[in-house]
Amino acid sequence: MNIDEYAATKEQVQVAGVDAPLRVMIISTVYQLKERIRNYVRDLLEKEGIRVDLVFLGAKSWEEVDPEGWEQVRNHPLLTLYTLDGAEHRHPLRRVERVIVLRAPEAVLSRATRLTERVGPLRPLQRPAKALENGHRRVAGAFHSRIYNKAYKLARPSVLAKLFGRRLADVDFRTVDRIVATDVYAVTLGWRLARKHPHLVATTALDRDLVALHEQLRAREDS
Repeated sequence: MNIDEYAATKEQVQVAGVDAPLRVMIISTVYQLKERIRNYVRDLLEKEGIRVDLVFLGAKSWEEVDPEGWEQVRNHPLLTLYTLDGAEHRHPLRRVERVIVLRAPEAVLSRATRLTERVGPLRPLQRPAKALENGHRRVAGAFHSRIYNKAYKLARPSVLAKLFGRRLADVDFRTVDRIVATDVYAVTLGWRLARKHPHLVATTALDRDLVALHEQLRAREDS
């Protein structure tokens, strides 16, 4: 799609009234946006002329795996981006684990090791202090990978739903027609939005030809 086509599409959106383009909200919670999702977004924008709200972790989710594609799509007039921009990593569940399990003990043990190197009477304790410091790294790493990560996976859908819910607080969902949850962690947010706004079509399917599909749904409702 060239620049002139972009401008025309944007003008259509601005003057649209009753016949405003279909609006689809696509939710992704993965750190690297998969090709099928990127292609789906592009198809809705460029082939079907549908307004797309892309709700995802951040620009890097797309840019790092497909910089050229991201550059082409990021300023599309029918595309609106809603990102967390690192909010998940700043969440208390993530910060507390980093501080209590990793950083605080690491700081104390590292300081103790340095003291055994600098203070003469403590030098016989240098090897035990170093061993304790290394042991903490192994235990903390094992705890993070085997216990914390598994527990956080259970909490992550609710954490993301709450964070994204705040990010979407100003969205007028009366103008949104469809929500697509593209991964398992996105389903909770999609379900919550659909429960709050019953008119929404909520799905995990990457359906195409959505204009015709929604016309069929409206015809069924009117019959």
